Amino acid sequence: MFFSVKYSVRIAGKVYVPCVCYNLPKMLESTVAELEKQGKATRYEKMVFFQNGKIIEEKSVVKESLTTEKSKKEKKTKVLKEETVTEPEIAGF
Repeated sequence: MFFSVKYSVRIAGKVYVPCVCYNLPKMLESTVAELEKQGKATRYEKMVFFQNGKIIEEKSVVKESLTTEKSKKEKKTKVLKEETVTEPEIAGF
């Protein structure tokens, strides 16, 4: 379990700040439950992340590629044909 607080709160000598998801140890469960009743804390099943004070939601559908594929230019190389040169036959040899 995890939790976050809405206001800066001191629990057991440690200061917990808003917009940070903390691990919830067994010894703090009753305290966090009480803060949740007062509206000062929220519990979560899994770790969440915050951006600009809001929870970042996971997107269910992710695009496979965000960029279009550009065709690669093939290098055109000239292939020289091999020609076999035969010497002309000289008559009489």
